[in-house]
Amino acid sequence: MTEVVRMSAASPGVAVVCGDRRVTYAEFAARVNDLARWLIAAGVGPDVAVGVAMPRSVEMLVAIHAIVEAGGHYVPLDVDAPLDRVRYMLDTADARIVLVVDGAAPAVIADLPEPIRVIGVDTWVPIDPATPPIADAERRAPIRPDDAAYTLFTSGSTGRPKGVTVSHSAIVNRLEWMREWYGFKDSDVVLQKTPITFDVSVWELFLPATVGATLVLAEPDRHGDPDHIADLITTENVTVIHFVPSMLATFVDVLGPRLSGLRSLRAMFTSGEALAAATAQAVLAELPALELHNLYGPTEAAVDVTAHHVLPGEATVPIGVPVPSTTTFVLDARLQLVPVGVPGELYLGGIQIARGYASASALTAERFVADPFGPPGARLYRTGDLVRWNSAGEIEYLGRTDFQVKLRGQRMELGEVEAVLASAPGVVHAAAAVVDFPAGAQLVGYVSPDDVDLDAVRATVTRALPEYMRPTLWVPMAVMPRNSAGKVARRALPRPEIEVREIVAPETGPETEIAAIYADVLGLDRVSVTESFFDLGGNSLAATRVAARVAQTLDADVTVRDLFDTPTVRGLANALTGRGRTRAQLTARPRPQRLPLSTAQSRMWFINQFDTDSSAYNIPMGLRVEGAVDTDALRLAVLDVLARHEVLRTVYPSDGAGPYQRILETDAAAEELDFAVTDDEAELAASAVRGFDVSSRLPIRVRVRTDRGGGRAAEDRAAHSDVVITVHHIAFDGESSPVFVGDLLNAYLRRTGAGIDAPLPLPVQYADFALWQREVVGDVADPGSPAAAAMAYWRAHLAGLPAVTDLPMDRPRPAVLDTTAG
Repeated sequence: MTEVVRMSAASPGVAVVCGDRRVTYAEFAARVNDLARWLIAAGVGPDVAVGVAMPRSVEMLVAIHAIVEAGGHYVPLDVDAPLDRVRYMLDTADARIVLVVDGAAPAVIADLPEPIRVIGVDTWVPIDPATPPIADAERRAPIRPDDAAYTLFTSGSTGRPKGVTVSHSAIVNRLEWMREWYGFKDSDVVLQKTPITFDVSVWELFLPATVGATLVLAEPDRHGDPDHIADLITTENVTVIHFVPSMLATFVDVLGPRLSGLRSLRAMFTSGEALAAATAQAVLAELPALELHNLYGPTEAAVDVTAHHVLPGEATVPIGVPVPSTTTFVLDARLQLVPVGVPGELYLGGIQIARGYASASALTAERFVADPFGPPGARLYRTGDLVRWNSAGEIEYLGRTDFQVKLRGQRMELGEVEAVLASAPGVVHAAAAVVDFPAGAQLVGYVSPDDVDLDAVRATVTRALPEYMRPTLWVPMAVMPRNSAGKVARRALPRPEIEVREIVAPETGPETEIAAIYADVLGLDRVSVTESFFDLGGNSLAATRVAARVAQTLDADVTVRDLFDTPTVRGLANALTGRGRTRAQLTARPRPQRLPLSTAQSRMWFINQFDTDSSAYNIPMGLRVEGAVDTDALRLAVLDVLARHEVLRTVYPSDGAGPYQRILETDAAAEELDFAVTDDEAELAASAVRGFDVSSRLPIRVRVRTDRGGGRAAEDRAAHSDVVITVHHIAFDGESSPVFVGDLLNAYLRRTGAGIDAPLPLPVQYADFALWQREVVGDVADPGSPAAAAMAYWRAHLAGLPAVTDLPMDRPRPAVLDTTAG
């Protein structure tokens, strides 16, 4: 960096503007070189960390440049952070010197114990403008490209911040491509308003000095004040500025028509979070001559690694294309490239990748992985960002993979929801979160300001998102909480309050019974019969539970649609008046001599009999148990589960009338059960992909292997035991797994003397469901049955569809179907 950032004492320009003070390049270079020599004498050199705890000031800028000039790397400190956090950051970075403004050390720094050395920086003392630059021979060692330039701390999932250490070569590449791509010149005036604890500050701090441009410093703690920023732009003729998108939205909203008066701006950069198209287009409409560039990059990749030039009329804003000397890969969970349009995680490679996390080798190894596409030793950084390539060859940001949530069985990216909320009329800031309530989780939408038209926001959401991705609770906020980087402070988002209005008591028996069900499902003491179930915190999943319980209590047909149509207790009670049952309840039924299959089982049976060697519908479960497993007790426990669940001890032979269910008695199932103990690890895997013939064999097999770990007798205890249980889909699905494992654990503990009570017998078995389904749906051969009507409907609606759906593929379609993964 010292070769790129050359501050010439002969430069006639102004290097820094801070309030009324103007510092020439001659003075600035002299002060940087003077302090750098002092730091070298104090032991600062390559890979020596130096803390910086200063407000935005000339002293701050001189200190940072001097540390780099001396060969060290600077560590920005948040002076408002607790003492314990600051000490942790200094210890992690191994910084033993902290620079502060002379005579104005922050309280948290003054409280630091030995051996931390606190040094004051004074830029008001006289300085010789002819102070020579630092020669390489003066440094404690030559600066190498891989030496650290800075360590920035970001929040960590463990609750402790993680320090990202970035090399000279990484940040030099970052400065050089930005300088060349966007034509920076000595006539530019750059506004420095980003806190130095945020990585965007890096190019603001150093890029102007690469071309001799002027850097204007915003007042401390006023970088989020739109009026102050606008005044600086106007008075100092600022040409280049950066905004976090949420701050830009506020800036546009506060300035309104005054935005068009900021004509000195030639280039505006955004990064740090997704840029809403509405915000971008509002800026371009007021400043048509402005170049707006949306950049993207994590702290772990030297600030920014992709860029997109935003044009008027764009409906979405991509994060763009990779910058020089960087690589971007969109990969799936197996590190395979995904096709255009398919979401995947973004992996970054190239020269800008950080060295890693300070004093955290395990975390570094987890996030910085071997590059499968690069030369030996090359690395990729796992961003955790969900993206996709668009048809124009640019990357679109979809959200965080760690913002991926599952709500009522559906996966969603909160970032996608937030992007739609932010696009709604009048919304300046938006956030989304899943919050747990007694009735179940709810998707909550947070919007600001608090006078936003929520009906308009709901309409926007309805147009853009499927129902399961639409917030069901709303929290309008006067001001959205933000952290020091200008991003939404998610932990500060308030929990929604369910407003309970005046209680209107039930007046009839059905109202009383329905109100009791509402209150129980919602976790409330009581409910008003005129209050909507959904306004009280209910959701579609909870509505399903309510409908089933009301149907059972009132012995009437009740559907979830009834609850959506009439969500109040009184409304639902009135709607159900006089309604009885048209559909038989699902209860245990007398078993006929010939038990039919359910419709789903019929499909599974046909596919299975077509190829009994296929493992396409196997559902394997792998369990690792610490220590040795009592295999005799485990076999008996499996048989206990089979005794409890008839479907697991059922075979499906056929006769002239087709397939039927034959449920084995427990003793017969014990003889048929495919249970084996093996020493062969390969057999564990093979058992999971071996087919079933469900017409004659039980749809379940079990393999157990104990790893003895080797060694002498004292070490000959089992290290662990692996249990692989494979069940065919004709008797099992994804939701069955936790039920099966829970029942198996209960049975195993009982079989090994744990004294646990056996569960109560199941009131309904799957065979009862199959009988009930056939009774309700009827036979497709009967033209008057619901089954026949459904068949006719789908045949009509699917008529004419292509035999093959040509979706984008990452490899050629095989001539013969192969269900093998990989």
